Amino acid sequence: MARAQRTSIPNYGLIQTIGDLLPGVDHRMCIKHMYNNSKKEHSELTLKDRTWATFRTSYVNLFAFHMEQLKDVNDGAYKWLIENTNPKNWSKSSSRTTPKCDILLNNIYESFNSTIL
Repeated sequence: MARAQRTSIPNYGLIQTIGDLLPGVDHRMCIKHMYNNSKKEHSELTLKDRTWATFRTSYVNLFAFHMEQLKDVNDGAYKWLIENTNPKNWSKSSSRTTPKCDILLNNIYESFNSTIL
């Protein structure tokens, strides 16, 4: 029987492991968690509408427009989003066209994460 082996590579987490095990699968990030994490440092109410509009847009030009608006409202929140995330993982405008699900929040992720963590 094979044993699980712990890796000694620093910062080699779940995202990288899943990427190695399932190379053709896209990693998507939960928008609610991303927003809540950014809200810890940038708690302005005006950011909520700007942030969700940016997350929801499916057109590249409209995504750039919303990102510029977010930058105008709060440059720190814009920088946090750029430095800590990859739009390919959360933006509908950057995702492949094969996903057919329009849901940005998914309780299946919550169940999976609560089981493995």
